[in-house]
Amino acid sequence: MLIRISALFAALVFFAGCSFPPLAQNPDEYRKQVKSMPGKMSHYSYVVNRPFNKVTNVVKKKAQQCLRKKFTRTNCTKHGFSTNCQDYHTYYMPKTKGNSKKMVLTMQMRIDNAIHLGGKPPPKDGFYSNVIDFEPAGKKKTKITVYTVKDHYNHTPNAVKHWAKGTNMGCPKLDGM
Repeated sequence: MLIRISALFAALVFFAGCSFPPLAQNPDEYRKQVKSMPGKMSHYSYVVNRPFNKVTNVVKKKAQQCLRKKFTRTNCTKHGFSTNCQDYHTYYMPKTKGNSKKMVLTMQMRIDNAIHLGGKPPPKDGFYSNVIDFEPAGKKKTKITVYTVKDHYNHTPNAVKHWAKGTNMGCPKLDGM
């Protein structure tokens, strides 16, 4: 029986390593990963009719105000007559970095007590869910390029688009995995 369980565990670790790409360790790796997986991930660009410095100032402010969150989820498992509960904490970690020619907004998500199956461990602040580049596109325009998982984590790109355009300055509803 122990041999069967060990073989099953080894197979799970092997197939997990084969079916998932290595975790990106920085924004450049994430951009490359997104471009190499068009069915599961997407990247797209658009231009807003607002100056670069106005767009980046509001995005920096709103990212810290709206996207830096901590969620706690309790998972309980029943074992006969006893129940074992464990808290899982999910942290959304927005960061901005840049200068007068380019700014990058990264969103990372760290889950405490998560099990990592082989390969590179996630970066210290968690795996990347979005990388969004901002560049001047003329005197009063800003080009925004979004790198994201397709159909997931859209709350950040959608909020950024509204903030950049100045159409909705509210905070998105985030879920805590």
